[in-house]
Order: sequence, then structure tokens, then C-alpha cells
Amino acid sequence: VPVDTIILTHQMDIKDNEQVFIEGVIIDFDIDEQQRVFLISASQSVYKLYSFDKEGNFLKSKQINGQGPGEFEKVYSMKVHDNKLLIFGFPDKYGVFDANDLNLMYDKKIDRKNLQDIGFIDKDFIPKSLLTLGDELVVMFESMYSHTEKRERVYAKLSRNGEVNVDTLLFTKKAPLYLGKEQVFSNGYTLRNKIYVPFSRKSEVFFSSSNQIVDLWTEDFAFDIYNSDGLLTNSISIPFEKAKLNIDELKISDYTREGLKEIDIPETWPAIYNVELDKLDRLWVATNTNKPNEYSWWVVNLEGEVLARFTLPGERNKNSPISEPLVRVSKDHIYFREQDSINFNYYLSKHKIDFKKQAQE
Repeated sequence: VPVDTIILTHQMDIKDNEQVFIEGVIIDFDIDEQQRVFLISASQSVYKLYSFDKEGNFLKSKQINGQGPGEFEKVYSMKVHDNKLLIFGFPDKYGVFDANDLNLMYDKKIDRKNLQDIGFIDKDFIPKSLLTLGDELVVMFESMYSHTEKRERVYAKLSRNGEVNVDTLLFTKKAPLYLGKEQVFSNGYTLRNKIYVPFSRKSEVFFSSSNQIVDLWTEDFAFDIYNSDGLLTNSISIPFEKAKLNIDELKISDYTREGLKEIDIPETWPAIYNVELDKLDRLWVATNTNKPNEYSWWVVNLEGEVLARFTLPGERNKNSPISEPLVRVSKDHIYFREQDSINFNYYLSKHKIDFKKQAQE
């Protein structure tokens, strides 16, 4: 089967310049149909929204932290939808902003009391991201307690008045949380803190432009496809040999290494490091390889057909479940969140995507 490769040509960086200073960490970004770029940065408790044109020229910015209309004490996610920006944050509300002038159109509180009615303890799950499935809104809740060894994510549709629809729940797999060595305090209290390791597995869910739900577990190169009602329609598995995991080669702290002695360590790295679904319903999958400084990327459609493969440099030892990579693909461009190695400022790099025919494989 002929498999294309991909050539990425760097076109520009969206970063600090004479017009704008991006404060703090870029926590999320998205691209609209006009190739405008929207991003949110966080610096301590200050959140700012920025817009740039397709050439990277600064357009507007807006501070969105606070407790008033269109303001948040903490921002979780942002998504472009139908020439609007959907921004989701604490305390449990989302705001809809005009993509042209960044002005607030309306905001709405999320009502999740229905979760309690079906047995969920309300404080155990906090809403972490807002997504779109066609014209419907879907909120993702995540279990929050650090002392549990499992992290669970729940996805549910929202009604127009912001009420969680408990008839549309989609549960994802529970991701293991590795806990360190037990600490015993003088009052008898015990604590095991979470430890973060580069080989952590995770669950990912995407909502396609064709109103399908893609559910995958990074352990294997495989994914399930559901329709918009949550019914399984297909399961795809891509043949893939996982890289062997050698704990001795990991660059981790002594505390983490000591904690790992008390848990079962997997024999391999997870198949998938990172994945993104583009607006053409193609999965861009970065896989862990036997080379610690290289990721093998695959482009796969939702029928399981491999469209292209290519490699990019990376550092496997720096994989972290609390600092996941941000990648967006829009039409024939791919954008990466990056950090300057000198002043440590965050920025976005934009690259042109060119598919190139390869010999048969």
C-alpha cells in the first residue's frame, strides 16, 4: 500500500513582538476557517485572550479573569465554533465571544445537579473542558482527588439552558495515577502524593466534523468510533510494535524512582504519545519509538487507512501528563506550542503541510 510522507515547512512564529506581549503560559489555542489564530495565556491568576490574522499579525487582546460576565477565576479550555469562541472555566460556566471583536455575546452557568441524582458525588468530579458535537455542546468532567489511584473522565451533553443530560454520558477508561511512597505524620495522618512519569497512559476523546465520537486509550494504537448517540459503530486497530521500557534510563527524581519500587511497572512505553483530530477528520498520531529523541507520526482517517507517516524530533523522557503538548492542524498547516530555550517564553510555530508520495510499503 502506498504511504505518503509529509514535509513540514516552517512559515512563521506567533510570539512576542513590538505590538504584543504574550503573558505567561499559552494554555490553549485554536484556528478558525479564515486561519485566524486565537490563544489564551495564563500568568498567575491573570488570563488573557489574543487574536492574530493568518499572517501572524496581532489583532486584539482581552483580559478575561475576574468574577463578572465573561470573566473566569480559572480558564480550562477554548474552542472556535461557527465564528464564535467558546471559553470554559471556573466557576462552572462558559462564555461565548464574537471571534471578530472578542466581545462577550453571552455566558451561561453549567447545572450539574443531575449527576448527583445518578450517584455521582458532585465534588468528586469537576468540569475541565467544553467541546462541540455538531451544534451540541459536550462537557468533560474529571475526577479530582489525588489520593485515588484512578482518574476517570465523563463526557455528557449539555441542554440549551446549561443542564447536564445524564442520558448522554460517555465514560472513558480510568487512567492509573502513580502514587509515591507513603508518608506518615506525627498525628498519624498518612499521605501518598502523585508522581508523574513519562510513560503514563491516558484516555482521549475527540468529536469529529462528521458528528462521530473517537475514543482511544494510548496504551495501544487503536480507537473506537461511536455515533452521536454514543453507540459503538466501529473499532480500528493499527499494527504497531511498542518500544521497550527501561526504568534505569529514565531521567526522573530520586523521590519518583523510590516510589516506582512499590508499583507494577509496564514493560513497554504506551504506543501513543500525543494525538490530534483535524477538521478533515484525520487523526495525527505521534507514537513512541525505540529512539528516545524521535517520535513517529502517523496520519490516519477514521476508517483506519494510513494516509502518511513522518518523523519529528522530541524528547521522550520529558513526556508529562500535567504538561501535555498542544498541537492543532487546520487545513494544510500544523501549529505547535513551543517554548523558547533562552528566555522560556511560550509561542506558536506554524508549518505548511505537504504530502509527498513514497515507495510502496
